[in-house]
Amino acid sequence: MLMHTGQKPYDCRECGKSFSQAGHLKTHLHTHSGEKSHDCQKCGKSFSLAVNLKRHLRTHSGEKPYQCTICEYSCSNSGDMKIHTRSHTGVKPHKCNYCDKSFITVSHKKRHELIHKDTKSHLCTQCDYTCNQAANLRRHMLTHTGEKPHRCTVCDYAASQESNLKSHMMTHIGEKTNKCKYCTYTTVHATALKGHIRIHTGEKPFSCTQCSKAFTWKSTLNKHTVSHNHSFSKWPVRVLGGRIGPCQYKN
Repeated sequence: MLMHTGQKPYDCRECGKSFSQAGHLKTHLHTHSGEKSHDCQKCGKSFSLAVNLKRHLRTHSGEKPYQCTICEYSCSNSGDMKIHTRSHTGVKPHKCNYCDKSFITVSHKKRHELIHKDTKSHLCTQCDYTCNQAANLRRHMLTHTGEKPHRCTVCDYAASQESNLKSHMMTHIGEKTNKCKYCTYTTVHATALKGHIRIHTGEKPFSCTQCSKAFTWKSTLNKHTVSHNHSFSKWPVRVLGGRIGPCQYKN
């Protein structure tokens, strides 16, 4: 009956967590004792809880009993399915402690919060690049090695980042799942849709640091920046008919 009333009279003395049943507390205590009596017969890995061993065994069998009711996604444990479902519902329960952004998973939230802390402890050994995430450094290192481990199964395309390969694969599928809510525009790329929507909203998030102009696309800002950075006064003369004369482009 305690399950229905919400009462949890069984408290863990180690961490303070409470449980409605004594059996649940007993199971939980294994996580503190370090006892791992449940062994995998396939690889020898040990677990403190039988349920964790059961979940692990699916990595060997390939079994994926949890099927998404909205798309074709399937997985081996209920936790992953719960997180996946949020990609459909839009639920983001983990809020950043420093800004208004929210995230689907705790790991995504923690990764984001490093931006606020600005602790760039991961240093590139080839150049001056620094970042606050080991994964970002690994991706960056591929720019030096030229390695492209992510290969298309349809054509010869290869990419250094998995996200680039995923975008490429959509060109083969031809499925334009990203749809504009203001017009009939559709695209295979989420980033392209994001930029397109700015046409409707009038948002111009990319501002020039040297003047007051703002732009919808970063590429347009980059082109504009050249007008400030590229000063022709660096070349006061040019060759005219084989003779040196004043440059007509001089400011």
